[in-house]
Amino acid sequence: MYSCFTNEPAADVHKQISILFPTEEHVEDSHLGVANASSIIMAAKFWDDVLPKECFCKQEATQKELDLNLHHAKWIVSTTGEDGAIDEDSCVYLGSHNMSQAAWGSFEKNKTQICIYNCELGVVFGPGQSKAVKELVVNTFPLKSSKPAKYDLSLDRPFIMEKQQIYRDNFDK
Repeated sequence: MYSCFTNEPAADVHKQISILFPTEEHVEDSHLGVANASSIIMAAKFWDDVLPKECFCKQEATQKELDLNLHHAKWIVSTTGEDGAIDEDSCVYLGSHNMSQAAWGSFEKNKTQICIYNCELGVVFGPGQSKAVKELVVNTFPLKSSKPAKYDLSLDRPFIMEKQQIYRDNFDK
């Protein structure tokens, strides 16, 4: 995923990474609705300044009856093949990390250290680990993680609580 000559991300890295996160529309249509979606955390600044928007995919359930649920879990899949299939080199992450610098960290001291404020839990099945185990994890998760639909960046926006009117009515005083 990184160029071996420049240590920079490859130009097509966004095609290899899928970050599943609910859109505003998904949360609005969910059983819980916006007023009860406080466990879906993404900081507006993190979306605006840090995250690779081309990697974001819609959070869709594998079963129709689960499609209106909200999931706090964060799901990231990185594959190396053109078809997006899981293989020995794939990386699968499942965890609770909020989409914020507090959870993922921010560089300090001229990028020589990372400061993380939140304690989160996640599991990574990295390169070299069993393809079968990764496929089992991916295929038993209640969200579509095999070739999920990418955000249409001209239409889709991630759910960001601080941008919702209900949040502003209660906390911007």
